[in-house]
Amino acid sequence: DPAQPKTDTTPVIRNIRISNLTATSTKNAGLIVGLPESEVSNVVLENVRITAETGLTIANAKEIKLKNVQVSVKSGPPLTTDKAQVEGSPTANEKP
Repeated sequence: DPAQPKTDTTPVIRNIRISNLTATSTKNAGLIVGLPESEVSNVVLENVRITAETGLTIANAKEIKLKNVQVSVKSGPPLTTDKAQVEGSPTANEKP
């Protein structure tokens, strides 16, 4: 989608830290998705282990850091990005 003009109601999502998390999902490993006009920024995932059907998706985002992240998926890649600045990459474990 093309970027829309920013207004007072445009959401701002930034400065998020998730650490020491173990999770299992019947769907995807997670979504970090901003808007073209308002990217998600400054997110850190550290010591995170996720088992899911499909991988983690990061889009319209910048300053995303993955530290010691493991993603186990049944199908597809552990990480998919689109218009995203990501430092680090998840370790892909054996399929669950």
